[in-house]
Formats: sequence, structure tokens, C-alpha cells
Amino acid sequence: MGDLLFEKKDGVAVVTFNRPAKKNAFTPEMVVNLADAWTEFRDDETLRVAILTGNGDTFSAGADLGRLIPLLTRARPAEDEWDRRLIADPKLFQAAILRRFELWKPVIAAVNGAALAGRLGIPVVYDFRAADVAAGGHGAPMVPVFHRAMLRLIKRAHPVGVLNLGGVANITFINGGAELVACDTGPGNALIDDFVRLRTGQPQDDEGRAAAAGKVDEAAVARVLKHPFFATPPPKSLDRNAFRHWVTEEGRLASKSTQDGAATLTAITAAAVAHAITVLPRPPVAWIVAGGGTRNPTLMRMLAERLAPAPVETAGAVGWSADALEAQAFAYLAVRTLKGLPLTYPTTTGVPRPLTGGIVARP
Repeated sequence: MGDLLFEKKDGVAVVTFNRPAKKNAFTPEMVVNLADAWTEFRDDETLRVAILTGNGDTFSAGADLGRLIPLLTRARPAEDEWDRRLIADPKLFQAAILRRFELWKPVIAAVNGAALAGRLGIPVVYDFRAADVAAGGHGAPMVPVFHRAMLRLIKRAHPVGVLNLGGVANITFINGGAELVACDTGPGNALIDDFVRLRTGQPQDDEGRAAAAGKVDEAAVARVLKHPFFATPPPKSLDRNAFRHWVTEEGRLASKSTQDGAATLTAITAAAVAHAITVLPRPPVAWIVAGGGTRNPTLMRMLAERLAPAPVETAGAVGWSADALEAQAFAYLAVRTLKGLPLTYPTTTGVPRPLTGGIVARP
């Protein structure tokens, strides 16, 4: 059994650091094998997601100071095949740490909660989704109960739609004391980012400039929205790649310029959010938008146009943290776990009953 394990099952790749006696510190062999594992994960179309974890009580201590660092700084010569491969191809190290390495699939770092609690000396709550999924829920979205708590801190007419624009877009529908309703609405930033990266090499459409310079193909937007997902009532969820092939084909992206493709993809994200109103209990009279998509002025403009006359505000504009909202949400969920309170509901994830979750590890 090697110092790095790579297993594939049911569309999931599991990459495990397996050098617990040395706190999973990276050796040249581990770096090369990790680069090879990421390449195989990227190129294998049957694999949808990777889980990265480590055996023992430490996820990884970083580079092995006795083996890897001296090799990379040329303080010692190459001594075996792993050393020689790493020196001959510097891109292997970049691939191993996912730097300048094209990868469009999600990688989940599964840190050992018990190990983390031991190191920090405080209780740690982790694995929030498992109980929901085990009970038959989607396991997402997880933060609607936090959105409701945050909304209580500000005065807004109800109902309110809290929209998160991540790789996938999702909405929390909040109407006073009524049941929370939540669902993914469709693509968020992911397909825009991937398209721009493929065309230009840039990681995203910076400030929506390409989309602003392009022309929206409204017929393509309409074709994309004919997918059955958009007419399905909540709760429902996606992964970031769910619509990749559908949007590429129905949007006819191959025949579009970079600017027109970016404009059309941006419009699809906005139109999918607007279409979600048709499956909500009633239209929100106000919207608060969070997530990376708020940094895209073109996307925000398209949302405002399609959601009018309801006003659209960013999380930052109402006093919420633009960068830390998701982290704050899971801290809030951790407290609810400690108190035995529900995290998910039948109308947010499809779980049969209001359900707490998370695993508590104590030092």
C-alpha cells in the first residue's frame, strides 16, 4: 500500500494521503502520484467528484522537510524515479497542488473532524449533510435557516428571496413565519467561468466585461429553460456540471463569439432565477443576493431587469458579509447542532421531517 491511495467507485474518486506516521507530509513520490491522480480524475468522464482526505490524526503537514524541500531547492540530487520525474517536469508539482491545472470538477477536502478537534482543543462540528441524505433528503441547500436568522436582523417587506450566486445558484424563500422554501434555481457562475476559461484562459469573466460587450441569444435562453428541471417544484438540487452538455447544445455555444457566449450564459443564469418564481408559493417582493456572482455587474444588471419590479440588493449593501457569509452560515449551523435544533426541512431539502445534523467531535 503506497503513501497515496486513489480509488474510484460510483462516479466518485477518493484520494487519500496515507503516510500517517509522518503526518502525511508530502514526499516526491506522493507529489508525482497526486499529479497523476488529478490528471486521471480530470480525464475520466465517469468521475464526477473527488474527495481528498488523509489517514491518521493529521490531514497533511505539508512538504516533507527532509525529502521534498531539499529536492526542489536542489540541495540534494535526484535519487530515484520519483525525484527524476519531478525535476524533469516542474508542472507535476503545479498539478499536484491544483495550481495552473485545468480542472472543472469539484474536489471536496474531507478533513478528519476528530483530528481537528484534538488539535484545536475545542469541539468541532462537521459532516452536516450526512444525516439529511441518509434520511432521503438532497443534502442541499444547507443555509436557508441561517438566511432566515439574518433576515430577522433587518427590516424588509416579505416575502424575500435570498439568492446565492455560487457555481450553482440557489434561493431561500422567506415569508414571515411560514415554512422556509428553498431550491437550486439552475446554473450560477460555473458555466460562465468555464466557457470564458476555455475561450480565453482567464478564470472568469472579470466584472462581466465580455458579457457586457456581447449580445444575448434570447432564443437560446428559451431553449435551455425548457429542461424539465426548471418546471420542477422545490425542493431540488444540482451539481455544478448538471447542465454543461444541455446548455452547450441548446445554447449553441460553439458557434458564438466569446462575448455573445458569455452574454447568453449570463442571461441563462438570470433567467433561471426569474423562472424559479413560477414554482415558489408567491413572487418575492424583495431580493438579497450573495455569493461571487455579486461581483459581476452584468449579471446583477440582468437579474435586476428580469426580477423587476422587486428591488435587488447585494448582501454587502444590507450589512451582511459579502465574503464570509457562507462560513458564518456553517458556524451558525454548528451551534444549532450543539443545541439539537433542525438544520434542514421538508421544504428545503426534501427530508421527511425537520432534522438536525452534523457530527460533534470533542477534544
